[in-house]
Parts: sequence; C-alpha cells; structure tokens
Amino acid sequence: MNTILITMAGRGQRFRDAGHDRPKYEIEVHGKTLFQWSMESLSAWFDEPCQLVLVARAEDEAGPFTAREAERLGLKSTLVELDTTTDGQATTAMQAANMIADPAAPLAIYNIDTHVTSGVMDPRQARGAGWIPCFQAPGDHWSFAAVNAEGRVTEVREKRRISPFATLGLYWFDSFDRYADLYSRHFAAGGDEAGERYVAPMYNRLIADGELVSISEVAFSDVTPLGTPAEVERFQAAGSPHRADARR
Repeated sequence: MNTILITMAGRGQRFRDAGHDRPKYEIEVHGKTLFQWSMESLSAWFDEPCQLVLVARAEDEAGPFTAREAERLGLKSTLVELDTTTDGQATTAMQAANMIADPAAPLAIYNIDTHVTSGVMDPRQARGAGWIPCFQAPGDHWSFAAVNAEGRVTEVREKRRISPFATLGLYWFDSFDRYADLYSRHFAAGGDEAGERYVAPMYNRLIADGELVSISEVAFSDVTPLGTPAEVERFQAAGSPHRADARR
C-alpha cells in the first residue's frame, strides 16, 4: 500500500497578504479548491490501495475540509495537526511518522502548490530508491535535478539551476523508513539551507550511498504552478482549467 503524504502546514503568508481569508488549500479556482487541483495530479496513485496522510496547522481546523475532500476521492485520510510552523517541508513530513501505517511501503510527498494533468505522473514510472518527476522550465526558483547519460540523477539542488530539469514538488522514496533515515543523516550533517529543511537536497545523501535516483519528464504544458497569488490569478485568468502558463 503506497503512502501519499501531503504537506499543507505552511502559513500561506503571501496569500493572506493578498487578501485571502482562508487557508491556501481552500481557495477556489474554476470551481475547484487548490487542494482538489493538486490531488488530480495524483490520480494514478488512486488506482491501487493507498494511505492518504495530510499535515496541516491546528489553528486552521482542517478536519472537516480534509474529511470531505478525502471522501470525494473515495479515500480514507489521516490528519496530523501541528501547533507550530516547522523549519521546512522535510520536517513537516517527519511529523507524520507515527501515523504511517506501513513504513516499508513506497512514499510520495506532495504539496498543494502544483496541478499536473491527471494521469501524467504515474508511480509505475518510479525506478530506484528515489524518483523525481520533473519538467523543463525557465527561471531559477525551482529545485533542479542533474542527470547523467545513463539517466541517473547525480545531484539535486534547491533554487540552483544545475540543469534544465525543474522538480514538480513530488518526491518519491521507496519507503518511509528510507526517508526517515535520510532525514536523520542529512540534517545531522548540516543539511539546512538558509535555516530551512527542504526535501529535494536529501536525495544527495541517497546518491552518495550509491543508490539509484531517477527522474521522469512531464511536458511543460501539463504543469500549472499554484504556489503564489500571481500564479493562481494567472490560472484564473486563463479561462480554462486545463492550461495555464507556467512561466513567471
């Protein structure tokens, strides 16, 4: 049984500053919440049994919303509520450790910042101990994965354009146990970046172990970023729920 772990415990300060009075994942565009748009990206996972674990802020009182959305997907969900903001997505994911039903099962960590055309990201594409869906995007505000001629990822960096392959925000590991071990070793060795603990650079520890980390490429036209108010406004103005320009 796959584990799908959704991190949605950020403050969403940019959206609050832009005048939104609800959590980011509840904002509606083209008749669906940002949560729904993000979950459509994972439709291929729902073909098999999976555990959906959601991590949110306690003060947002996300329980009724997440239960309703999980029911819409035909899934049972587990909600982990945090009293404080963590030092990054990597730590947020670790807060769900005690709720993972099968720590030996494959793990996908995702956020509610990106919509990918339904069915394009498929867990059957995963190879090795780690897998990162990517797309070729302009700019340097993404995480990037460098790949050698054999298709192995050789390096992953946060907001450093080391290759044309930008990550989509989905990070797959062959088990939660693997993730927890990498987290412990990576950050014990000073893996924080500007005081924040990101998931993407943890793959470098896996690469140093000699394990295979792979990517799959998603077409630029299949990706709609939803992480900032400007991106959401662009999606709203596009007039179609199927396509929004990913460029900033």
